[in-house]
Amino acid sequence: MLAVTASMPAHANDDDVDLTAAHKIQQSKSRIQSTDQQLKSTPPERREELRRQREAEVTSIVDIARNVPKSPGVNQEAGQALYEVKEHTRAREFAAKSVELSPGKAGPRVLLASVDYELGRYPDALASAREALRVDPGNKAAQAVERLIANRLRELDRRVSLGKPGGWDASAAGEDAGGGDSRRGPSAPGGDPAAINSSAERQRAEELRRQAEQRLRLGDPAQALKLAERAVALDPSAPQGHLLKGAARLRAGAYRQAIDDATRAIELGAAGGRAHAVRGRAQARVARPTFVR
Repeated sequence: MLAVTASMPAHANDDDVDLTAAHKIQQSKSRIQSTDQQLKSTPPERREELRRQREAEVTSIVDIARNVPKSPGVNQEAGQALYEVKEHTRAREFAAKSVELSPGKAGPRVLLASVDYELGRYPDALASAREALRVDPGNKAAQAVERLIANRLRELDRRVSLGKPGGWDASAAGEDAGGGDSRRGPSAPGGDPAAINSSAERQRAEELRRQAEQRLRLGDPAQALKLAERAVALDPSAPQGHLLKGAARLRAGAYRQAIDDATRAIELGAAGGRAHAVRGRAQARVARPTFVR
């Protein structure tokens, strides 16, 4: 968790905050934190009830905020509370809503940047932090978050260039990733088994696919495509390389080529449904009518 976010005032904008709702959110957050402490010392067989209590309090925060959807303060309060108890996916809904409702304030953008950082959405996090600085150039929290995220992106970029593990679960990249499926499909027409003449080449192809997944996660489909093409050249019978090519081209807007790549991945036995998802999205884009003005 980014320490700078915890230093943000709980009620940064009192005029916008429904104090009753904010007070209830704080109470639920305190109960969640107390429950988390209890879970650490409770035997496994007795934890289920505590988990149910925790989930009830998390749901309470969500419901309170959704009952006052037009309050930027309550949305920020809910997002901050959920962030502090490590419910980052749920926190994002309210952090984003508070930004929408308070476009001229830096605090909600700092919160959104912090949440996106924890979710591994580093380019989005960096954009939010920099937008917060545009709104308030002297905001210390925004400056700290921006530096942290920029450093993290540089480190990830360095790891990619050196071929080191990136430290995230590639399956979290959704449609952009190869799905974390290491199963190799059977040889099919068009694949050239002679291209794979050593285990070293197979390992290199696997490393290139991993790097391509990372470049997609960093929002760089052009570089991801280059890496995926190199992986396919080394290991043309592996469906993941073709799937990554399709995902990169989908992101880049080359929809017809994305369809071909995803279809090839399916022919080679790609599992998990991601190839079908990439092909379906690309087909939907191709089928979308273009209106001439």
